[in-house]
Amino acid sequence: MKFMNKLPLIITTILLLIFLYSCKKEPSQIGMNIQSGDEQVELVSTTLGVSAFTVSDENIASNQRSLSPLGEYTDPVFGYTKAMFTCQVLLSTGNVDFSAIVNDVNSMKLHLKYNGFYGNITDLTSIRVYRLKKDIYRDSIYYSGFTVDEHEKELLKETELITIGDSLISIDLPQELIDEFINPSNKDSFKDNESFIQFFKGIYVEADNQNNPGGGILYIDLINSTSGIELRYNDTAYYNFNITTSSSIINQFEHDYTNSPDIINVLNDTLNNNEFCYVQSLGGLKTKIEFPELINEFKDKDIIGIHKAQLIITIKQDADIENYPPPETLNLIAITENHKSEFLTDYKVNSEKFGGVLNSLTYQYVFNIPFHVQELINDREDFGLYLLPANNRISAGRAILYGGAHNDNELSMKLKILYSK
Repeated sequence: MKFMNKLPLIITTILLLIFLYSCKKEPSQIGMNIQSGDEQVELVSTTLGVSAFTVSDENIASNQRSLSPLGEYTDPVFGYTKAMFTCQVLLSTGNVDFSAIVNDVNSMKLHLKYNGFYGNITDLTSIRVYRLKKDIYRDSIYYSGFTVDEHEKELLKETELITIGDSLISIDLPQELIDEFINPSNKDSFKDNESFIQFFKGIYVEADNQNNPGGGILYIDLINSTSGIELRYNDTAYYNFNITTSSSIINQFEHDYTNSPDIINVLNDTLNNNEFCYVQSLGGLKTKIEFPELINEFKDKDIIGIHKAQLIITIKQDADIENYPPPETLNLIAITENHKSEFLTDYKVNSEKFGGVLNSLTYQYVFNIPFHVQELINDREDFGLYLLPANNRISAGRAILYGGAHNDNELSMKLKILYSK
């Protein structure tokens, strides 16, 4: 409560700082001529080391996302990554009867609109579409480790992955599926979506890279109006089976670090401060950060307030950074007592000033966290922070970070603080 008792003094100090900075006073002289000797305010800067550890970010909630990554790649440092998805397909109108077009069907195609990619998509050579044989539900929570076993899916089509104009993948579905849809005995399955989902539970889609190493990830926009299954008949007529926000959509990810010794070493060492740390999207890796020097630094000091606190993180520019670029933005979140996560006060107060955006010139991420540091000094229990890629459920990205134990002080992860006492 020491901080709250001095709140009036803090407000006065801020006003004085604005005035005295305009007069170009030295920080050490602030307040010397207007306060008594026992109330003089000194502005001090310090840089503290941090402890950082790489941990797994697996099995994150990944359903109902705006994009669905699809593909696989092998990174020389981060190893193997695969992304696939499962989703429901819905009727665009109810009470449809396809039995009248038995002899007039032209084609049935699955269209997948994609919105960007990661890595080299020309390495993605094949795509497989399966019919889902297990129930999934729109109102359930699914995690990135969700799996569809062999007996829970039926292969509909395996074909060469070819993208056509306007970022679209188009896949011909088999005649056997067409025959099932237009069979008069299945007419009742097209009354409404509840009946249709029981008849056709959804699709599971994966893409392969035959050129190992290499590969890439496509960002599929499933709820785009172009995506879905199109049944064409009578040459010009068509019916759309849509993927919408009412569909259950599950993003699924796999990682294999077997041939990634650097990753295995840091994951196996949870005690020692890392020289290098790692972050990776799609349920891959995150970095845990702690401030062991913070309390000792301020233990015996009469702190008025934290004016500035910046967590500075620098990327190691490895040889593969052009092929597998780092995330544009990282998230920094607080760990709670029950091992959950919550936004920092600094983010809640002003998310735009919070930081975390990659500086393409310095290759640094900087977070502004003065409120959080003040809370820790004021005896908030510290369970650490997690650092991880933003949008890590819908986009790929990875980065090697200089950790707290790196011997170059300019590059190592650090906490810079400006405070008054």
